[in-house]
Amino acid sequence: MKKTIFALIVLVLIAAAIIFLKGEPRPANQLRIGYSPQSLIHSAIIVALEKGYFLDHGLEVETLPLSSGSDIRLALISGHIDVGSAGMADMIPIIARGVPVKVITSMSVSPTYVFIRPDSGLRTFEDLYGKNVLVSPGGSNDLAFRAAMNKEGIDVDKMKFIDVDQVNRVATLMGLKLADAAVFSGEDLGNFVKAGGVVLPEWKEKGYLDFLYPRASILTSVQFLADHEDLFEKFLDAYGDAQRLIQNDPQEAAVVTAKHILEHTEKAVDYSPEFIVGEWQNGIRMTVWQDPATGMKMAEESRRLGILDRDLAVEDIYDLRFAEKLSKLQEDIYGSKN
Repeated sequence: MKKTIFALIVLVLIAAAIIFLKGEPRPANQLRIGYSPQSLIHSAIIVALEKGYFLDHGLEVETLPLSSGSDIRLALISGHIDVGSAGMADMIPIIARGVPVKVITSMSVSPTYVFIRPDSGLRTFEDLYGKNVLVSPGGSNDLAFRAAMNKEGIDVDKMKFIDVDQVNRVATLMGLKLADAAVFSGEDLGNFVKAGGVVLPEWKEKGYLDFLYPRASILTSVQFLADHEDLFEKFLDAYGDAQRLIQNDPQEAAVVTAKHILEHTEKAVDYSPEFIVGEWQNGIRMTVWQDPATGMKMAEESRRLGILDRDLAVEDIYDLRFAEKLSKLQEDIYGSKN
């Protein structure tokens, strides 16, 4: 029943997109980008906007700030944006249902953490039974945690999950002792470390900190890419310039990122440039390119957990026409890092 309702929603959105796109002609060099302005995993888009890199490459950019990966997903399906930045876990299920969007590359990677308070007495996965666990439902961290628990034979139904969409709320809720554990990526690592938080010992001992999940990924519709490959190429050039600044002059990149986030969240999220640099160096790892094998592992885990009802091939998820360009940029900017 849920799958039928979802399919109907997708059809309505596609129909709405067709009507929307029949409006006034757009400028030939216009690119509409959807992103989350409060999230550090979208830093490369923020830097490209603030430093004028899109204009430098001849693009007239229209941005649509959105609050979450699910909002970006809907905007992309409905045709309100041409390029979006959202988590892989948000996109794989709709791709499996035949929605014509493709992943181009990952913008950032990081481990998934299971953090606890140092005085909690929690050490093992079974210690989480009956406890309140913060997680963003349906996201990459949720998938990583459930896949690990499935592998370890742990019954997640014995845990009490608290949905939390915005990462900046996680440390606050933990600090107020409204939750016993939090499952999250590196984006809020600094706040947890500063508060004295520690990783659940068994999570670390079993090696789950070693796997770098793709976080924000660049996505576009199949039709837009077919019609405007030249615009997308220019987008990637600007994206590469932003990543280069983040690597070569992180302080300058962090200053413009902090200013952008503060302005576009109405001062609700106030990161210092020093905090952002720390996150780039210790929490989030910015990346121009990541081997699709990592994304495919997420798809395989989704299949095992019953989130997907069929297996997916690389070509179902990715459009790899820019793979050589992006892998060369990755080597040029970051070397073997990330």
